[in-house]
Amino acid sequence: MFIQIDGEYIYENFLDSKLLQQAIVLFSNAQVGFTLETKDELFQSGYAREYMERRQIKDTQANPELARFFEKRNQAFKPITEYDPGKDKVTKIVFIAYDKYALLDTVPHLSKDFNVVVFSKPEDDFINGEIISKNCTKADAIERVMDYYHANMEDTIAFGDSMNDYQMLEKANQGIVFEGAKEKLLDIAYDTFKDPDQDGIALSLEKLGLI
Repeated sequence: MFIQIDGEYIYENFLDSKLLQQAIVLFSNAQVGFTLETKDELFQSGYAREYMERRQIKDTQANPELARFFEKRNQAFKPITEYDPGKDKVTKIVFIAYDKYALLDTVPHLSKDFNVVVFSKPEDDFINGEIISKNCTKADAIERVMDYYHANMEDTIAFGDSMNDYQMLEKANQGIVFEGAKEKLLDIAYDTFKDPDQDGIALSLEKLGLI
């Protein structure tokens, strides 16, 4: 996690190297694809690359614009073989798998130290999400920003649409959740917002009297 204010990083947090290596071994043994996110690079495992290539072929056969998008995005990833544990500090691990149960088998081993967040829907033919450190969430980020500005948590408003926003939405005084989010998020929502592409956040800010 990084916190940047006025172009300066006021906080940087990276995954513990021992816990990271344990997660890599678990995913590799379960044939779960993963991407390691660092401050400057993305390192993609072989299984993750294989999945994206198969998906790319399927989704772009009749859509050349989408094909170009995939090609450009693929160039952003480096193979996992170029990852250097002694040099590259990792902030987050993103995962994807065809076999949902293979991924779920890793959860008991990960959940002690990580929040395992699933983005895919039950009806999808894959499972994807991310694991993030339990000792450093977006809720911690809000607290650090409030400390930086010597501000009060009672003045905080958070917008979120994913389960990786849960702790932040719960911590903020007013957690505003996308109306299409999972029920667990909607259960803790102070209010909801519509599709951001349809000015949902702007309308919510107007409703709050902030614009």
